[in-house]
Amino acid sequence: LQKADVVIFVMDGRVPDEGACVEIGYAYALGKECVGLKTDPRTLMSDLDNPMIMGALKYRLAKNLKELEAFLIKIKEENYPEVNPEQDMNSYPNANDQVCRCCTK
Repeated sequence: LQKADVVIFVMDGRVPDEGACVEIGYAYALGKECVGLKTDPRTLMSDLDNPMIMGALKYRLAKNLKELEAFLIKIKEENYPEVNPEQDMNSYPNANDQVCRCCTK
């Protein structure tokens, strides 16, 4: 998590996975950008998602991969405005680490 630029939290299921909740809290405490992906309509709290989790996600909860891509592109534009998509990967932070392919198109 310390090397990550963005953390994607998959929230499918009636309640989010406890381990993933700990990870998203840790990522939030580190100041990482966090985004949720929830393709499953089930919830525990009367059609609402946990407000503490939503706060850590800055209410960025994608309902499908297209919405997730839009969130990631916006985060990239806000945090790395000087990076030109035509440049090679060496211009990106953590370029030698794994990079989300949807962010590098």
